[in-house]
Amino acid sequence: MKNSKILPLLMVSLSIISMSAKASPDLDCAQGLAAYKKGDYKFSAQLFQKALKAGKQNPVVLLYLGHSYLGSGDKTLALRTYHDLVDQFPSSREAGVALQCIRKLDPNYKNKIVLPSARLAPETSDFGSKLVIIPPRLGHPAVSQTTIETVRRAIRSVPPHIIRILEKGQATITLSPNSIDRWAEGADTPAGDGETRTCGEVPGHTYHCEGRGPDINIFERCKPRGTNKLNEPYEQSEIFRISLHEIGHGVDDLLQLSTDPKFIAAHRRDVSNLSVEDKERWSYYTTPIEACAEIIGGLAGPKEVNPYTADMIKCFPQTTRWLKERLRL
Repeated sequence: MKNSKILPLLMVSLSIISMSAKASPDLDCAQGLAAYKKGDYKFSAQLFQKALKAGKQNPVVLLYLGHSYLGSGDKTLALRTYHDLVDQFPSSREAGVALQCIRKLDPNYKNKIVLPSARLAPETSDFGSKLVIIPPRLGHPAVSQTTIETVRRAIRSVPPHIIRILEKGQATITLSPNSIDRWAEGADTPAGDGETRTCGEVPGHTYHCEGRGPDINIFERCKPRGTNKLNEPYEQSEIFRISLHEIGHGVDDLLQLSTDPKFIAAHRRDVSNLSVEDKERWSYYTTPIEACAEIIGGLAGPKEVNPYTADMIKCFPQTTRWLKERLRL
């Protein structure tokens, strides 16, 4: 077996994974361990990923996910998972085992610095509490408490390891009545390259900021071009979806996912497989960066995915598969 010299060194206690588990994440872990012991590493990786997605965030699960990737021959994902374990649970026994794996797989590791993301983004952090509310200008109504709670609920639905990426990268998230309430100028300029809407007409926008994290913005109301008056608030379901979409942009900005050659290749294959009707319907997502954000939002959000996003994801199966594996979603 590939890398078989490394696997025997990695045995740790699985006392927290009960073979008689009744809760779904625990059952996934137990079945994942059984598959791992049988040498079915691809299946065990799927089960450990499922457990992580369901909230089983602990060092043992991460360690055995790394082992499963390694056993299936995927050195890149194994290394990434071991690094995640060391970052998130630096004082755990499993982190010490993960370091052994990293050093064997990456001889240059001893010359590298491990970022202390666990200290920057503790498990108890609440990214939603850092939501900045912009006061209204020009006689506009203030953002409603309902919308504030909707955005916070969207943030709370995102898995902790994705939130840690945002916090570690110093991302900020802001909620405004409209972009013109935050910035006095530019509301009537195009929202982006090839974008037919203006900045005041889009419900969200994320900006790359040199020297710090992405600036994630959610807007409660549309401002039609040529006027300073605002429309009625967007539907709460749309605000929830847009919040996840912009969080997706924030993650992409930090990890540069949509510029990865493997992502681009997967996205290109999906676009080429779209029917004429679907290519017209999903034209906005034929741009890699927008497809990346929408899919991340759909995968990272609650199990009951917005029907619009769910339909879009079905049309981009290879892109979705790549992001699920890359982000452990």
